[in-house]
Amino acid sequence: MRLHRIIFLLGCVMSALFMAASEGTSEEHSTATLRTLDSISGVGTARLVEDGERMFSQGDYDSALNIFTVVCRRYDESAGKDMQKIFANAYNRYGNILYKRGAYSLAMDSYLKMRQIAEGHGLGDELAVAYVRIGNIYAASGDYTSAADFYKRALEVPEIKNNPGDAYQLALNNLFAASLLAGNIEESRKYLDLYRKEFGSGKISGRIEFDILLAEGLLAMESGRTRKALDEYNAALVSAMIYDLDPLCEGSVYSCMGNAYKSLGKSDSAIYCLRKAADIAATAGNGRLLVESLRDIADFYEHRRMPDSANFYKASYLNLADSISYQEEVNKLKSSQMLYELDKSEFTIRNLSAQKQTQSAIIIVIAVAAVICIVLVIILLIQNKKLRAAWVDLYERSSQQLNGDNTLVKVETAEDMPEERKLVIDADTRNKIADAILNYMENSDGYCSSDFSLERLAGEIGYNPRYVSEVINVEFNKNFRALLNEYRVRKAMIRLQDTENYGNYTIKAISESVGYKSQATFISVFTKITGLKPGIYQKLARERNGK
Repeated sequence: MRLHRIIFLLGCVMSALFMAASEGTSEEHSTATLRTLDSISGVGTARLVEDGERMFSQGDYDSALNIFTVVCRRYDESAGKDMQKIFANAYNRYGNILYKRGAYSLAMDSYLKMRQIAEGHGLGDELAVAYVRIGNIYAASGDYTSAADFYKRALEVPEIKNNPGDAYQLALNNLFAASLLAGNIEESRKYLDLYRKEFGSGKISGRIEFDILLAEGLLAMESGRTRKALDEYNAALVSAMIYDLDPLCEGSVYSCMGNAYKSLGKSDSAIYCLRKAADIAATAGNGRLLVESLRDIADFYEHRRMPDSANFYKASYLNLADSISYQEEVNKLKSSQMLYELDKSEFTIRNLSAQKQTQSAIIIVIAVAAVICIVLVIILLIQNKKLRAAWVDLYERSSQQLNGDNTLVKVETAEDMPEERKLVIDADTRNKIADAILNYMENSDGYCSSDFSLERLAGEIGYNPRYVSEVINVEFNKNFRALLNEYRVRKAMIRLQDTENYGNYTIKAISESVGYKSQATFISVFTKITGLKPGIYQKLARERNGK
C-alpha cells in the first residue's frame, strides 16, 4: 500500500504552503458575491491587493477570491514590472483558492496565465512558483512524471537556484514524492539528500525534520528494510508530537507503521496503528486519510481470513469514498457557478456603457453559433445512434457467451507440444492439475480477493506453484494473469447484470469486489476483453432489466 502513503506525504507538503480552504458555503453566496464586487469595483488595484492578501491570510477565501478576480480582470500587459508582479501574484492566489476547492482545470488556467506574465516580463521568482503550482495540478491528477518535470523546471530558474527559498524547498520536497510515485527510487533518494543538504542542516524547523524522517521511512520501506522504516516512522512520530504539528502528520505516520507491522506479521501492532490512523483522520475530518485507513484495516482482516470484519470495513470505506467523490464534484460545480457569476458581474460593471453598441454583433455571433451547434448536434446524434447500436451488439454477444458454456478449454496436449519445449510434469498429472484449476475457479470466489496469486491458487488445489504455472501455460495457452483477468471480468459482468443486488454499486465498488485495487486497471482489462467500458455495460444492463 505504498502509493497512498506517498500521496499523503505530497498532500501534506502542499497544504503546508497553500493553507487550508474553508468548507462552508451559504445559500446566499452568489448574492453576497455580487454585492462585494459592486462595492470594490472602484477601489484602486494596490489597495485591493492588500485587502486580498489580508483576507487570504485570515482564511476568508470567498472575499479573497472576489478581490483577486477583480485584480486579474484589470490585467494590463503594458504596465510596468512592479505591476506585473502584482498581477502574477494575484493569478497565483486566484489559482490557489480554486485548487483547494477541487476546480483543477480552472486553477490550471490561472497558473498558466501567471507563467505567461512571468516569462514575458522576466519575473524569475514568480516563474518558479508558477512551475511548482502547475506541477501540483499534474500531481493531483496522478500524472507524476509531468509533475516532476515542472518541479525540475522550478529548480533550474536562476533566481531560485542561486537563492533557495520557499519555492525551492517546496519544489524539492514535492519532487522527492513525485519521483517515488513515478517509480524512480534513485532520483527520489537524490532529491531527498539535496533537500536535507539545503534545509536540514543546523537548526531546522519541526516540519522539515518530520518531512525528512517520514521520507526516509518511505524509502526504507520501498527497499524492503522494514525495521529501518519503523525506526524512521517512530522518530517522525516523536517529532510530530514534540513540535505539536498538525494531527494529520501523526495520522500519516500511524498509517505507515500499521502497514510496516503488517508486513512483519505483527498483527496486534498493525491493527492498533491502523485504527489509530483512522481515529485521527475521523477526528480531523480528513476523508481521504480515513478512506485509506479503513481500506488498510479491511485488507488486514481479509488477509487474516476474517470475512465479516473485512466486509464491514470494506463497506465503510467504499461508502465514504463515494461520498467524497460526490462532494468533490459538487464543489467543482459550485466553483464553476460562482466564477460565472463573478465574471458576469465584472463584465457588467466594466462594459455597461458599451453594451448597446455591441448588442447587434452579439446577436449575429449567437445566431451563427446556434446554427453551428445545431448542425454539430445532428451529426453527434447520428454518430451516437450508430455507436449505441454497436454497444448493444457487443453487450448481447457477451451476454450470450456468459450464459453459455464459458469454462476454459484446453488447447494443447503433450503430444501436440514441440519437442524443444521441455515439460516438467507428465500429461496425466497436467490433466489432473488442469481439472483442479477449473474446478476451483468455477466453484470458488477466492480469485476475487485483491491479494490472490499463483501461489495461493496452488495452495488451494494442493500442487506446486511451478506445476500450476506450467499447466496454465501449456493446457490453456495463457499465463496466470490472463486467466485471472478472464475470471474476474466474467464475475464483474455477472454482477453488473445483477441489477437487483448490485444495481447501486459504482464501477469502483464493482472493480474492488472482484479483486482489482486500481479502478483504471479494471476498466482497461474489462474493455479489452468485452469491447465495452464497464460503465456502458452497466447502463445497458440496467436498461435491459428495466432499472
